[in-house]
Amino acid sequence: MESNRQIAGRLHDYTTNDLTDIVMLVEHMRRNVPDEATRRQLDTVRDTAVDALQHTRQVIRTLRAEETPAETSSAEGTSRTASAASARTLRRTVDRCRRTLADMGMDGDVLVFGRPDASMTAEAASLMQGLVRELFGNIGRHGDHARPYMVMISYTGECAVVETTNAIRDAGDGESDTTAGLRSGLAQYRLLVERHGGTWRESCTRRRWTLRVEIPNTLPDAARDARWDRRG
Repeated sequence: MESNRQIAGRLHDYTTNDLTDIVMLVEHMRRNVPDEATRRQLDTVRDTAVDALQHTRQVIRTLRAEETPAETSSAEGTSRTASAASARTLRRTVDRCRRTLADMGMDGDVLVFGRPDASMTAEAASLMQGLVRELFGNIGRHGDHARPYMVMISYTGECAVVETTNAIRDAGDGESDTTAGLRSGLAQYRLLVERHGGTWRESCTRRRWTLRVEIPNTLPDAARDARWDRRG
């Protein structure tokens, strides 16, 4: 716990201050830029920094928390994310990610059907948010900017479903940088999804990548029992 508090202190003293400086500098630049297109791009930079700042502060609060893992887990059943709040947060995330891709010259469609069920836990909602951000990031890094992408998000009574397909850049002969990228950040999310009891179906060819992920609203009993076993 003392080590966590020291890490939280460093994050607060350095990372959050640096991110705050970025936000302030971007705001100053925006006031002195007459071009509307450039102002929109600066808005994207600012919103990205603000989002990173908020997540860093959440990490700091988590590191400074004094609950034991067992005490934190015992509140899982009552730690529900309101469906309306989850929908608003996801909509803001999607809007910001779409603006970022648009600033990079990419176009695509994002379809959202339904809204999060009231049974969705905070853990499932957080996993959903992070996955969506990672997907958009991969589209921007590895997608063909000249061809449209598609992301579809839907909700059932039991889970959230994310589906995406996009053309990938032709990296020429040899291993595609797209293939390499899909083994990094998304590989970690695949582990998280499967540990949460979800499913991950992925297909990647030389010119197209598709993915379908299902995230249960609540942690299945078997996964919850396994988590308790690991905690001893």
